[in-house]
Amino acid sequence: MRVTEYKLGNSVRCDGSHCDSAAVCLGFFDGVHLGHRALVEECVRYAIEHGLVPTVFTFPSECASLKGGAPRIYPTEEKLALLSSLGVEHTVLADFESVSGLSPREFVKQVLLRDVGAATAHSGFSFRFGRGASGDFSMLSALMAEYGRACFAVGDVTLLDATVSSTRIREALASGDISLARKLLGEPYFISGQVIHGDGRGHLFGYPTVNTALSDHGLLPSGVYKTELDIDGVTYSALTNVGTCPTFGERERHAETLILGYSGDLYGRVLKIRFLEFLRQEKKFESTEELLKTIEKDIKGIE
Repeated sequence: MRVTEYKLGNSVRCDGSHCDSAAVCLGFFDGVHLGHRALVEECVRYAIEHGLVPTVFTFPSECASLKGGAPRIYPTEEKLALLSSLGVEHTVLADFESVSGLSPREFVKQVLLRDVGAATAHSGFSFRFGRGASGDFSMLSALMAEYGRACFAVGDVTLLDATVSSTRIREALASGDISLARKLLGEPYFISGQVIHGDGRGHLFGYPTVNTALSDHGLLPSGVYKTELDIDGVTYSALTNVGTCPTFGERERHAETLILGYSGDLYGRVLKIRFLEFLRQEKKFESTEELLKTIEKDIKGIE
């Protein structure tokens, strides 16, 4: 998938040529949940059927000016990977400050048509755009039609009697309801991170672990989770502790994962850890023996 960083006035259409061949899907896509997937998949289907380039116009996940500064479900890199897996061929990562002051008409004319080369636009019915979020889907459709272009919308997806939304997913993750988050996302919530050096105690206790940073994953509450991950094509069950390891003196918040049935050097490798179930809260144990007994109980609970 081609990824282009965009600022107003920089053409990204067709690798620099002057064609209008993009089917452009519009949204922030935080989490790329079931509702987002329905929209993106419909855009990709339409693009393939009409010889267009499946394109997403979005913003970096770290854009603090959007969504009231709410914590992000996934960092930009992971959002891009999920979009690519749905068949998106080109993602335009826009600079919010350069386009946020445009009127709806200016956004359509200068951004979508002139710079992105949109043959069609695709969004949800609740999509808002333009200065002060003054544009809605009806306005987007009318403006695209005015310039001889088509506009399509996909309705909300509902699950468990409510609309699937990024807000619901954040709330589920923050409360430890990993099962609900998984249903809303359409797959297990995951974190990806490079294995870093820890304090080495896990190996000494007979339970070697791998440590990954959590700087971009602030939604998960501290605690112990049933997880799984793939290493060299093999799926392993695992236990992951999210927190500061208070039993041995608090460290910077991180994820420490005990991989069942695996032994090997993973330092420096990037692992994708999928969260399946919240097991218990993180706690400070009075002794190493008490901690080990609890770990053994945790292991039995996921075997």
